[in-house]
Amino acid sequence: EKWRGRNAALAIAAVVIIIGIPLWWKTTETYRAGLPYSEISQLENLQLQLTVAVEVVFSRGTLTPEQQKKVPLTDTHEKEHSVDGKTNLKYRYETKYRTATVMEEDALTMPTPEEADLSLFRLSESPCGSVVVYVIPESSTLLPEGASAYVGKRRTAVLRGDR
Repeated sequence: EKWRGRNAALAIAAVVIIIGIPLWWKTTETYRAGLPYSEISQLENLQLQLTVAVEVVFSRGTLTPEQQKKVPLTDTHEKEHSVDGKTNLKYRYETKYRTATVMEEDALTMPTPEEADLSLFRLSESPCGSVVVYVIPESSTLLPEGASAYVGKRRTAVLRGDR
């Protein structure tokens, strides 16, 4: 009977060593995902592109018919700037040119630039993040005497044009 007890103990030990330990090892190990080392190394050289949509709106009396023919509908400018040896910024300005609508012309006749800014903001159909620059004639009373520009609070600006 001692022999039978010893064989049972050895059988249990063998089952624990052969099945139990590898099973425990496999079920408790930490999952290690493969890392994309090539993509991680490319992050060292960072390339950022900033795009700004600019809309230039000419009010009545700012351009002659000859000048209107020469103004393109759209224009794109790109500029690169190196922040440090590894980071570059690429600026892209997408400019659209057009004439003011009747409602925008009415807004540009407001008594103050602040009121015009609010009114033009409400009329604007430009996408979020874009900048709208309104060019007004030199004779306009919207801007105070001696002022050639007003930058509004709502991504709009008013410039007095020269002939």
